[in-house]
This record gives sequence, structure tokens and C-alpha cells, in this order.
Amino acid sequence: MITTDQQRWDTLGSGGHPVVKTPHIDMLAARGTVCTNAFCVSPLCVPSRTSLFAGDYVHRTGAVDNEHASYWTSVDDTLLGPLRAIGYRLALIGKNHAFHPEQARPDFDIWEEYAHWGKVAGTNVEAFPDVKAFRMEETRFPGIAADDGLMEGLIEGPDPFPPEACVTHRIVDDAIDFIDRQGDDPFFLYLSFPDPHFPNIVCEPYHSMYDPATFPPLPGADIDWEGHPFAHYVQSQTYDFPDYMTADIQRLLATYYGQITFIDTELGRFFDRLRAVGLWDQSLITFTSDHGDFGGQFGHVGKTKAFYEPLIRIPLVLALPGEDRPQRLEASISNIDIMPTILDHCGLAPSRPPQGRSFLAALTGGPDVHRDEIIVECGRPVQPPPPMAPDAFQAYQSERLKQDGLFWFIDYTVNGRAAMIRRDGWKYAWYVGDRDELYDLTHDPLELHNLSDAPEHREQREALRNRLLEWLLTEPVRRP
Repeated sequence: MITTDQQRWDTLGSGGHPVVKTPHIDMLAARGTVCTNAFCVSPLCVPSRTSLFAGDYVHRTGAVDNEHASYWTSVDDTLLGPLRAIGYRLALIGKNHAFHPEQARPDFDIWEEYAHWGKVAGTNVEAFPDVKAFRMEETRFPGIAADDGLMEGLIEGPDPFPPEACVTHRIVDDAIDFIDRQGDDPFFLYLSFPDPHFPNIVCEPYHSMYDPATFPPLPGADIDWEGHPFAHYVQSQTYDFPDYMTADIQRLLATYYGQITFIDTELGRFFDRLRAVGLWDQSLITFTSDHGDFGGQFGHVGKTKAFYEPLIRIPLVLALPGEDRPQRLEASISNIDIMPTILDHCGLAPSRPPQGRSFLAALTGGPDVHRDEIIVECGRPVQPPPPMAPDAFQAYQSERLKQDGLFWFIDYTVNGRAAMIRRDGWKYAWYVGDRDELYDLTHDPLELHNLSDAPEHREQREALRNRLLEWLLTEPVRRP
């Protein structure tokens, strides 16, 4: 299972992107299935990843934020439990954000964990201290109160180290070493890259690979926040996005694309080693991401408590062993469906019934259908502060910065439960303590025109709201 962090669904060559070069992931896609309508269950890292392994929605896992309390403390009730029970070796190499680093680590045979600044657990943790120091000290967001912590945003210049010293390359080194020492035992490898998440910085030749001047910013960068959730406005202002020039957005995208191609290049090394040892055609290989990224759309960089398409749609490529079945699957897939699909292919039953549903039949020649609705959740069950008029916000922000530091804004962007339903070409989103949203995806694919207050769409809004409420109140919230 190969994962990236915060990669937009539309940034693969095999997905039709006109700029980003991903020849090795495209080669995997040419062997298997590209799922063109795949969605995460949360636009936040840990909630999405824990749901990916559990096959359950966020309200059932209880993982509502990125704190350690949201991590799995054991593999037993996840995808990995049935595999371990029949003798699979388990390896975690790369970014974790799913399993508790102390409590679940004994369940793994190999644990080589990385963060964005370097290796944090496993072998050779102290290697490349200069890389770690640079990432910790020099890649802070150059905005308000930068000394208080890391923020997503533009970083000028390339990573000053050669590829061999960078995290993306070192993760694949560890993965190749694992493959070389594996022998004949069956295994599950969670190969997880921290990029293209912030800090958006990449070494040469990738930093210069894409000329920012040759492609425009993504559509939908300009948005009128009147009539949209106040929490989104708060994060846009806090990230200083209104001060971004077009050239800043283009440079940020060029770096983001370079990070993706760096990952693809290193995956090429890994795929070559799988071929060399005879595992390329024998392995079930998935490639996906935990959630997407704004990339300058909606007045944002990074992510927030929102349900716009760039955040909730994810890349998903799945290649079954022993098959050469290149195809595009248009069915709507949730990332909680990956867990039961893998176990279904292996002939194994989950340790308890998941909320995800296997789409193996669609992968192997069945009808190109799966889900008729997509549900996404986000936010802590804590009341956020009330919205306010934009002309009062600047003074409020200054006072909160003085009192609470840079991350005061999470009171709005993390606190407050929110849920979304996507069905029949429409999307409805509901937020505790904030205004709701309704979008006609057929006529407004960029989701710029919130129709929740439009009288002519009241019936559509009420139908989706009632269905979302029914779902929230009838889906089990306790794990059996």
C-alpha cells in the first residue's frame, strides 16, 4: 500500500494531468485500475488514514484530529489483523499517522518511521542531521509570527541537498532493503511518503523541472466569501493568502508538482527492485493519498475543514497480482472500501464487519458501479466560536495572536463537527456553528456558488440534509 500525503486526485499523468510527469505510477496504472472517482472520508491526515486501515467512517473510529489519541493502538481490528493472523510480516516504512508509535509498534516486524524533516524511529535515525536542522529551522512559513510554528505556504528556493539525502529517497532505500531481506514470507508493506504535503520544498532537479510561468493558477482562486462558511475565510486570512500574487501561486504549484515527480522517480527504483526479485506481477499494489490540497483554489493553500472537490477526491490506482487488466473505473469509491476489497481478494474475512464495502467485483469485470453517495466528515465535537463580520476580523485576529499564538485559528477550522453528502450530482455540507453549503456539481463544478439559501433549490437542500441526518443517526457509532 503506497500512500502520499495531501496529493490532489488530478496530479497523475495517467489521470490526464497535462503537466505533471509520473511515468512509473502510470506504468502501475497500465497494469491495473485507475479509479477516477475515489474519495477520502475526511480531509485530515489521521482521520483519513485510520479509516483507510479500519474500513470505518470517522464517527466510528473516533479519530477526529491528528493527535495520538486518534491513532490505532493495535492492528487487530484493521486490515492488518487478518493478514498477521495467517503469517504475513508487517512493515511500516515512511510517514505513519495511523498507528500509535508505542502501543502498536510491537505488532510490526519492521518499523522505519519518517516525518517531514527526517527519520524519527527505526535504524539510522541520526543520519543526515543537517537535513533535519534545515527542515526544522529554515522551512517555516514566512508570514505572521513564523517563530511560533510551521504553517503551510510558499517557501522560496530549492531544498539544498542532493536527492540521496532527502526523505523521499531514503524511504525507498529502506523499502528496497526490506524487499531484499524479505525471503519467501508473505508480507504487507505500508510505504508512505510525507510529500507533497507542506513544507512544499524539493531538491534539484525537481525544483526547476516545472517552469511556473508556463501554466496558470488553478481555476477558482478568486472567491467571494460572502455566503460561504466563516471557518474557511478564517483560515484563508490566517495563511495570508490574500497577499499572494499570481506568481506566488504558480511557484507553489511548480514545487508541488516537483515533489510528486520526485516521489514517482523513487517509486521507479522500488518497482525495478520488485521486478528484479519476481514480485512485480505477484503483488497486489495500491497507490493512493490520504486527502487532497487546495493548490490556490478557493483562496487557500493546503487544506482545511472543508469538503470541496480538491480536498476530498484522491488518486487511487489498484493492480491485482497475476493480472494485466488496464482499465478506468468510474464508480464512486470511498477509501474505507479499500480495506474490505484487499481482504476479499485474499479470501479473508475482516475481524469485525466494516462499514466499507468491497469493490472487487467491479475490478474484475463486474458492473462499473459501487456507491450512490459519498459521505465525508471532519472536525472535533467542540463548539467553534461564532462567525463575525469580516471588517471586525482583523482586530480579533491580532488580539488572538497575542493571547494564543499562531494556531489560534484551529478554534474555527478544527473545532466543530461537519459532514457532507455527495449524491446525484449535488453536494450538501453542514457545519456546527457555521452556515451550510449546497452545490450543483453539474453546472458549477468549481463550487463557487453556494445555493443553500436559494428558494428554488430548497427542496434539493432539504432532501440532502434529511438524508445526511438520517445517515448520521442510523450508522452505528460503536465498534461491534
